[in-house]
Amino acid sequence: MRRRTLITVLAGTAGALAGCVQGNGSDENDNGDGSDENDNGDGSDENDNGEDRVDGVGKTPGWADTGGTTVVDQFDSNPSRPECHHVEPRTVTDADGREHETAGTTPYPEAASFDDAPSFLAAFERTYVSHDILCAGGTVLSIMNTVHDRERLDRHDGVSTVFLLRHAIMSSSMSRDGRLAVIEPGPPGGVVYAVDGTGLARAEVEEIDIGVDDWDLAAVDVEAVAPDPLEAGTLVATFD
Repeated sequence: MRRRTLITVLAGTAGALAGCVQGNGSDENDNGDGSDENDNGDGSDENDNGEDRVDGVGKTPGWADTGGTTVVDQFDSNPSRPECHHVEPRTVTDADGREHETAGTTPYPEAASFDDAPSFLAAFERTYVSHDILCAGGTVLSIMNTVHDRERLDRHDGVSTVFLLRHAIMSSSMSRDGRLAVIEPGPPGGVVYAVDGTGLARAEVEEIDIGVDDWDLAAVDVEAVAPDPLEAGTLVATFD
């Protein structure tokens, strides 16, 4: 199995990727238009991570478990998650004069619009990753943000615990001087959610022994590698 991450730099040298890491995409606050400020697309000149005004994710869905342990009761703090408001796609021009459209944010989904917990959590995670990458600034052209597989875990009465296997990386970006960088994905990573009628908590998996091309959980001992979001996670949303 291939276990390395391949990096290709277009229209430039490897220096275009200096400082690029998963979930960021730039080592500077770079808008790709010659400025060095973070642009949220709403006229502000700094990042708004929304930590002091995180919205809920709608009404408690009918599929949510009730009774027993509650997610919200396990945390002393308010919900916290990356949330950049109104980061709109915009057109940028690279060093060769070609135009590209940047990535933009979308609102976090409302749980009641989904039929079950895994579907909602997969959509929530895709949104979480997009906000996490775009809140960091830089000129992000595309994000590989895909949930490949999911599995329910039997952890707590009254709480649905779901393991998601996903890729979550900035897959292409542009530097201040117009050089393009494309990052090919390494092995997928994992994240675990716990959700009930009060809200949801999230915990990232530290390490999964899996190959670049293994996009399902058949070869993964999920119970062994999955942290408990109620003990080692963060409260990321509550229901109205």
